[in-house]
Amino acid sequence: LVLYGTILTVDPSQPTAEAIAVSGGRIAAVGSRSEAAAWVGPDTDVREVDGCVMPGFVEAHGHPLMEAVALSGRIVDIRPVTLASADEVLGAVDAEVARRGADGAFLNGWDPLLQHGLPEPTLSWLDTVAPDTPLVIVHNSGH
Repeated sequence: LVLYGTILTVDPSQPTAEAIAVSGGRIAAVGSRSEAAAWVGPDTDVREVDGCVMPGFVEAHGHPLMEAVALSGRIVDIRPVTLASADEVLGAVDAEVARRGADGAFLNGWDPLLQHGLPEPTLSWLDTVAPDTPLVIVHNSGH
């Protein structure tokens, strides 16, 4: 596999590259287009990437979105121990969406089992609540 595009390396001495070559499931080359082209053979899958390629990781079970939001200092607590009723939760969601505007609203603790009367958080409902702004609502379980 050879990918051409913007490659984020996470290497301070070369933060980006033009291409990456993968052979046998391992990264074989990261650098210029010509360096990666040396790895192209008749069976090589060659792709132009519209965007960027970044390193990934395997995580068996985690909540990276929750961690990012929790560490941001912007999270609004809507857990059942904080807001007992669905009306209070929906009011908090509406208030945070209005307050944050284009910056987006981040809330944690949605729990329809303990806060009876909460709507199903479908895309349609979310688009009604925040049609033009980001909205993140994390379930009380952390998912």
